[in-house]
Amino acid sequence: MNIAAILFDVDGTLLDTGEYILASYRHATKLYKFPPITREMVIAAGGRPLEEVYAQYCPGGDISALCLAHRTFQQHHPEIAKPFPGVNATLQTLTNAGIKTAAISTRHLTVRSTLEQAGLTPYLHVIISGEEVKRSKPDPEGIFRCLNDLGVAPAAALMVGDMRVDIEAGKNAGVGTVAATYGLYRSDQFLGCQPDYRINRISELPDLVYRLTERGSS
Repeated sequence: MNIAAILFDVDGTLLDTGEYILASYRHATKLYKFPPITREMVIAAGGRPLEEVYAQYCPGGDISALCLAHRTFQQHHPEIAKPFPGVNATLQTLTNAGIKTAAISTRHLTVRSTLEQAGLTPYLHVIISGEEVKRSKPDPEGIFRCLNDLGVAPAAALMVGDMRVDIEAGKNAGVGTVAATYGLYRSDQFLGCQPDYRINRISELPDLVYRLTERGSS
């Protein structure tokens, strides 16, 4: 398998955004006097769009206002989101190997500011945020847009993510799938969706790519 591109989920894959996301929920729910949305509730939501999460956990609330408060908090605090250990070095290694990289997130415009704050944008050829697609993961629309922009066929790409919807989106697009088990979500969520590969640290990714390339050329 000749890997020409690797597509990454952002939250929980490139960036450790657990506290960033939880703090945003705390801010919005406190502002509009709803009970706090906990870590367990966020995990149970499974990466669904923000509007759906607030509709579920804040019944009767002004969903647009809650989402605006959430995103405004994130716009003002990109520094809370940190890259996982080894992310910058891994992206540099992939870039040096001639592999194109991209990021796909259900998060809206704030995804760009957090990636920039973390120093990752120089490595990413394409960034697709939530408002740029009509259908969120597991729909493959975002992946197809990335591949089109990169000029890479699905058979030559991998999708890396920490959630079941990332793996399902990758399979729906016909790309190889890599489960990142170091993120916010439990690794047992991948049961049933059968990712092609798993990594426990992002620094394991270049070796995986090397093995796949060697296997494909043998």
